[in-house]
Amino acid sequence: MKLKILLITIFTLILLVGSVWTYKGQEFQDNQVIVYITGSSLTSEAQYSFEQIPAIKPGETTVITLNGIKTTCSLSGETMPSEATGNVKIGRLINGVKVSFDEPYTYVAPYHISKGLNWATIEMINALEIMGCVELARWGSRIQVMDLSYKEGGPRRPRGGHTRGLDADVAYMCTYGSDVKPCFYPDRFNAPATWTMVKTLAKYSDVQYIFLDQALIDKLKTYGQSNEPGSFTNGVFEGNSKLVRHWSGHDDHLHIRLRCSKEDSQCIEQAGGYRKTESIQPVEEIDETDEATEPALTS
Repeated sequence: MKLKILLITIFTLILLVGSVWTYKGQEFQDNQVIVYITGSSLTSEAQYSFEQIPAIKPGETTVITLNGIKTTCSLSGETMPSEATGNVKIGRLINGVKVSFDEPYTYVAPYHISKGLNWATIEMINALEIMGCVELARWGSRIQVMDLSYKEGGPRRPRGGHTRGLDADVAYMCTYGSDVKPCFYPDRFNAPATWTMVKTLAKYSDVQYIFLDQALIDKLKTYGQSNEPGSFTNGVFEGNSKLVRHWSGHDDHLHIRLRCSKEDSQCIEQAGGYRKTESIQPVEEIDETDEATEPALTS
């Protein structure tokens, strides 16, 4: 009997591992990704769950199933393979992908475009598009993207950071009467809609860190653990490999950092953080305390 239980457990684990979905490393060219969201009530985020799907192939259709309603999401492609090089403090971006002012699932304020900080790797662009597509279908609003990286990367002026197309500043979601919209005001912070953003990234991108102010993390954690208790939610907020972390000065936006793509051989991955996939090499040990106390270099 014990042997039978052991064999069933091993078989279940194999199925779970085999079902982990990642789109990193795919050669995107106007291709699309299938994302499923299931639920029985638009008013209860607790009803939502994400289903893992196989790795995509170029040319597939992105279908979001939301309460039985399917929404198609088209993801951007790239003419030349984008590449992140260097580390989080001193890095470069090769063949970056540009984000325009008005995209189907995202928009960038003219101010940030005027600074030239609207370039990223294709992995970041597609992660933002998936997040924006889910947010639009669930809450009726696109996401607002702020600073990304310069066309060729390098430290952002004058604050530094955002060096290689793997970092993005994104407005969280807020409450405006009966509407949900992006904003930068903590007193309007909408935990359910922002939880959808975080959950989408955790499930459908190779995100390493999401930085946010602790007071807002507490609201987000309370909502997540109250409505979707379990190991996934706990992993987002707790433990050494937790995804969402406090960073002073981030009470008005989410700072998203992705892992290096396995194809980017010159990209030095920061140690630690949330992990769904195996690490690439090399890995650079960076003191997280240093990261949190030197926002002028890395925020």
